[in-house]
Amino acid sequence: MDSNRIQPEICAEVPVLGRLPKLLIQGLDNGTSLDALFSLVVDMAKDLQQQDFVACKKVVKCFEDDGGEPYRILRTLFHTFHRETLRPLLFGTLPYDLWDTDSPSWKKIYDPAGAGTYLIGLSIQGRSGAFLNRNEIEQVVALMRQYVAGCHVWKMVKDNLSHSQLRGRNRANLEKALRIDSLVESKKWEPGDDYFAPKQMTNGGNTDNIGALIRMLLRRCIENVDPEVFQLSAPVYIGCSHKVPARMIQHDPDYGRTGSSASLLRVLIACIRYIGLPVVVHTIPMVMVWEESHIKYAEMLVTVLAQSYISVGGLNVAQPGLVKRKPNDDPSLYETTKIHVWVKRPWFHENIAQSLAFRLNRDVLLDAVNEIDAQITEEQARREMAINRDLEMEISTLQAKFDEARERAENANRTRQEHLDRLDNFLAMSTPLFPDA
Repeated sequence: MDSNRIQPEICAEVPVLGRLPKLLIQGLDNGTSLDALFSLVVDMAKDLQQQDFVACKKVVKCFEDDGGEPYRILRTLFHTFHRETLRPLLFGTLPYDLWDTDSPSWKKIYDPAGAGTYLIGLSIQGRSGAFLNRNEIEQVVALMRQYVAGCHVWKMVKDNLSHSQLRGRNRANLEKALRIDSLVESKKWEPGDDYFAPKQMTNGGNTDNIGALIRMLLRRCIENVDPEVFQLSAPVYIGCSHKVPARMIQHDPDYGRTGSSASLLRVLIACIRYIGLPVVVHTIPMVMVWEESHIKYAEMLVTVLAQSYISVGGLNVAQPGLVKRKPNDDPSLYETTKIHVWVKRPWFHENIAQSLAFRLNRDVLLDAVNEIDAQITEEQARREMAINRDLEMEISTLQAKFDEARERAENANRTRQEHLDRLDNFLAMSTPLFPDA
């Protein structure tokens, strides 16, 4: 990752960095195991209680109860991060690190097929993944204030005045709000058209969230730094879905689907475009899950790590993990994702092995990890995956592949299914053996 050169200190390129994310980054740089670092993640979740703009009670409860099932799932999912992906997630620099679609850093990211979480970030075209500078943020904030004023005018027009009575500043502010919306919405406004509600005022909306967005952006305008330096960190939006690829693309206005996008992400994109800068929308899969019940916990975890609450430093305005979703209708999807996370990408296994080594000083469970390695190596697992290119086939076809592998490796190697079973047992066994410090 390109941001590996950045030290965990506030500067012009990284104008916001909390105490706990800084400690986490330092721990990663020092090689500390993810299990040993998880207590800092718990503290990050608890810190959400210092703000009251977005609800957080249910999220905090899941992280606090170290004897509960949610805590166990959250800690397990934390181990699915590549360490070099986790670092820029904490920094807020993933769009900068992944702006080049040919970058080798993408090898440290999961394929998006399946269920899980994703990150939406922004950069400016031609800046190699960098965001705005301080002067540009101040321009965007001024424009957002005009948008808010236009929303207030619309409420006044709707309740008390006819359109023909609009004059001067009121008329200019409402028209400015409608022109801003036109940069990301399919419904356009042109001079001479009838007025209609700015997008933020539809469906009973108000401008409170934009006020929070303005405050968040102003926290990025730190003093005593060069105001022309492009920021490498940027505010992000975290989402989740049963079908991550389809959902991610809905947040990009270039595809004309922003009706389902996060409202503040839409406003921010529109205002940046209004000051004449071309926005690049980055869609990055984060934690992919192998059980449907894990989706909400993955969303909680990534939201906390990305500090994506609007009141903290991101673009999320709702407590994660609460939306009820229709169950996935493809029963093989989670098994395919499990193979991808547990076998095709090696770092989940490596992270757990390291955590066990730190906590247990290489006891019998670490021997079980070594036994897995001895039976089926990383290279063998990758070779099996290369043979089976169509990982999206029906589960019956996938099982047939496992049966064939069992016959081929009857006396020497375990099959992939046995490998998964052993990893299942290993993960289950590891639960009581992450003892409380």
